[in-house]
Amino acid sequence: MNTLTLPGLRGKQNKHRAPDRIAALEAEVADLKRRLASADQLIRTVIVEKSDTYLDLRNAEQARDCAQAAAAVKDLQLRDLHTRIRDLEEQRGQAPAELPVTAQRFDTGPVLRAGKRPVPTWASGEDSSETTHSIPLAQLRTEVEA
Repeated sequence: MNTLTLPGLRGKQNKHRAPDRIAALEAEVADLKRRLASADQLIRTVIVEKSDTYLDLRNAEQARDCAQAAAAVKDLQLRDLHTRIRDLEEQRGQAPAELPVTAQRFDTGPVLRAGKRPVPTWASGEDSSETTHSIPLAQLRTEVEA
């Protein structure tokens, strides 16, 4: 009786055996399912964060619009007050021709030059480089308590 031997099957494990290939594919499918679930969770998180971001953006835009409207109202009130002040000053005869620039509204007066500072008395002795003096601890304690 003659036996037929196939090359590659004798003494070696075949990597392409059906049960081994099925187990490898099942492991790969399980890994892909795990990755898909993680990706789905990540996508849900991103969508929620995106909607939160858009909500925050709408709130910020609404706050900006309210602030701009308030600033416009305050600007109109300020103009009205300036007009009323000018009218009152005209009635008294003290109205300026037009408002000066902000930097010119306030008179700062002449600039004072102090000149050279005198040398302090503690710096005129032999130890003129010494700027600190030792203080007895008993003196410090009485000053703190007082």
